[in-house]
Amino acid sequence: DAELDRRRDRLGAARELSDSAFDVLERVRDGELRDFEALEAATIDHVASETGVDPATVRAAAPEDALDAADFVSATLRELVTELEDAVAEREATVTEALRDRIGDADGDVVRAVEAVSDVAVDLSLGRFAAAHDAVRPRLVDDGVAVRNARNPFIDDPVQPVSYAVGDHDLDEGGWESSERPPAGDRVSVLTGANSGGKTTLLETVCAVTLLASMGLPVPADEAEIGSFDRIVFHRRHASFNAGVLESTLRSVVPPLVEEGRTLMLVDEFEAITEPGRAADLLNGLVDLTVERGALGVYVTHLAEDLSPLPDAARIDGIFAEGLTNDLALRVDYQPRFGTLGKSTPEFIVSRLVANATDRTVRGGFEHLAAAVGEEAVQRTLSDARWSPDGE
Repeated sequence: DAELDRRRDRLGAARELSDSAFDVLERVRDGELRDFEALEAATIDHVASETGVDPATVRAAAPEDALDAADFVSATLRELVTELEDAVAEREATVTEALRDRIGDADGDVVRAVEAVSDVAVDLSLGRFAAAHDAVRPRLVDDGVAVRNARNPFIDDPVQPVSYAVGDHDLDEGGWESSERPPAGDRVSVLTGANSGGKTTLLETVCAVTLLASMGLPVPADEAEIGSFDRIVFHRRHASFNAGVLESTLRSVVPPLVEEGRTLMLVDEFEAITEPGRAADLLNGLVDLTVERGALGVYVTHLAEDLSPLPDAARIDGIFAEGLTNDLALRVDYQPRFGTLGKSTPEFIVSRLVANATDRTVRGGFEHLAAAVGEEAVQRTLSDARWSPDGE
């Protein structure tokens, strides 16, 4: 409808002017304008020119008791926008009624068709999202997070799917080895293992799957059971160490645990906030608090060996590096081993640094570190990767 289009265009132009009323005032204000009436006239002419609204309509929208020039301009534009909104709504109603009369939609077929198209559009979008990410519909449960062959949606390269769970779950027992099926019933898992071994990636995967399920979206996994949570805390390790990190970290992770409702805690390398001994004490307390409050938690740490005995509802899992590939990439089994303490295996990282060092002095420094972490282990790693100084 041409008239409806014109009214909408005028409304859009008036809204833009209203959003920048002070700019309008600067444009219409002139050093030669000595009286208020002249400014009013200039404002009305400018607004009429910019919006296509006739000057009489703009003048009718102007206030009679403006406090000053700024108040006059802003009040005029606000009132004009309101009048134009009413004009658009009136024309939309007229056009709608005319269309209904024309197509004879007495039984509301068009309305139902529009609703059906909207539903189909939503379903199609969900289907395309599921196809793009090889996702499935999660089962919504009261408690727990459990995934089978989940994939991190933020990584484009092919990744090794992982299966993981905290809390209660009833994942299908078929299709995998019993050792691969995550334990059920544990409220907390303490995740340990290799440097650059995918511990943080696993936290991101669990977080993403839980958030997607909470939004009613499919999740990138072969199977998933997701509980209902009032809050999800995803805490990344701090890049800096200073006196404020400890306090800010505790302020961000403790209050959600003691609030009413269901909480999922995903905390990465908690020991970065203070010295290792005290960090282990704090992590012990955090695990105990998580269990006591009925929350769920996954805590990534290199301090598992320093922890006091964990409560019965907590377990330790490990991710293991298995060596270096022929091109010196870290070879990792990203699937955690449940109930098993993982090792950080720094010798693999040092081995790669020794192998890749081109400067003789720098290489000597890395070889010194190799002696510190175990030169035999480093040499064995390099041998397994079939590395030689000549690059053969």
